[in-house]
Amino acid sequence: KSDFALSEFKNYVQLYGDTDKAPSAQFWIGQIFFEQRDFPNAVKAFDEVLERWPANNKTPEAMLKKGQALVLMDKRTDGATEFRQILTKFPRSDIAPKACSELKALGYNCSLGAATKKKRG
Repeated sequence: KSDFALSEFKNYVQLYGDTDKAPSAQFWIGQIFFEQRDFPNAVKAFDEVLERWPANNKTPEAMLKKGQALVLMDKRTDGATEFRQILTKFPRSDIAPKACSELKALGYNCSLGAATKKKRG
């Protein structure tokens, strides 16, 4: 059923790309590709979220999923760059600790700022 969902989300974005739900629909296109292990198309779909709707609530999660897809494509440096951008642009988001964990898993140092730690604790 993921192929049907993919088709419907694509139709939604095409027909209603200027609505509040369009960024979420585009995000789910990327998520479906990610789950299908079609990482190049997942990256393209997440990039679409980041380019068309850079200031919406799906942006940090799209960045995280894009970074994860890049790592799975053996583009570890590009993935790490994406995770670092999350920490720079969205240090207090719920996604920031996940980005930090991803960086640590890649062997990079990462520490969240005091404001982020206070929010979590």
